[in-house]
Amino acid sequence: MSDWIIIKTKRSKEFWAKENLIRQKFEVYIPLTYRIKKVFDKIKTIKAPLFEGYIFVKNESLDLRLLKINNTMGVSSILSFSNKKSILSGRYIEKLKLLEDNNGIISILKFKKLIEGKIYKILHGPFKGLDGMFHQALNNKNIILILNILGKDLNLKLPRNYIAIS
Repeated sequence: MSDWIIIKTKRSKEFWAKENLIRQKFEVYIPLTYRIKKVFDKIKTIKAPLFEGYIFVKNESLDLRLLKINNTMGVSSILSFSNKKSILSGRYIEKLKLLEDNNGIISILKFKKLIEGKIYKILHGPFKGLDGMFHQALNNKNIILILNILGKDLNLKLPRNYIAIS
């Protein structure tokens, strides 16, 4: 299992750096999550890097190509401590990949304790964009959210990764 080098990117340039590194035949990984973004009074759900400003490049005999990485558009620098490049074990990348859903997204909400009575935003499905109050977790994958529609409370069973903190 190969190790990975941690790369610091320029602000909000993770995808651009990834594209340019792939063109140079590097294997690149960016763990993704959902983020809610407000744009001109509209709320959008976007795919965003889990670790903003950082991407991972597979470390397969890269020593001769490190300069190439540092000079890639979108890359700020190779993360290093005491002049030693920071290396991440391939096991950690594999564990991150195991946390991804079918769309390649890691839902942060899976790891946060949901609070009964707190308001969460629905990210997918016919109720996308609506807010609901968390009622209970059915299991690790599904929850019940209460929506108030036309003055009536509706208990809605949703996958846990369909909601985000409002």
